[in-house]
Amino acid sequence: MAVSYIQTGDQDFSAQISALNGKNPDLIYAPNYYTEDALLAKQLKDLGVKTPILTGAGAQVPELVSIGGAAVEGLYFTALFHRQGATSELGRRFLKAYESTFKKQLDVFAALGGEAYFLLLAAINRAGSLEGVKIAQALAETKTSPESPG
Repeated sequence: MAVSYIQTGDQDFSAQISALNGKNPDLIYAPNYYTEDALLAKQLKDLGVKTPILTGAGAQVPELVSIGGAAVEGLYFTALFHRQGATSELGRRFLKAYESTFKKQLDVFAALGGEAYFLLLAAINRAGSLEGVKIAQALAETKTSPESPG
């Protein structure tokens, strides 16, 4: 096993890739944003490394493919969002409204932003106030995702 770290903004991963030398890992876990994951995948492919890459939700956007091209084919994701998972009425309405407004598919960042908005709006409604302390308490008492924007 080897452990290396990638910082947002890194572009050269030769040190991280060198740490793999001789380790023969079964998997590379790289839970980074799409730019770093795309560049890492390209550099690994250029060096002939065929180890599968597991990445996180921060790479689950179309830009991953536009930057990484064929090198990102076959990446695995630990993802927080999938379009087919929008099964509640609120989720379906949000997905439809987002895609209609922005003329692009809903991605993980927009989905999480929407969820945060709806959680906050529901907490404000439950708190019956705009006081920060009361809203914070209502947020702390939240047990499920909101089903309606209020």
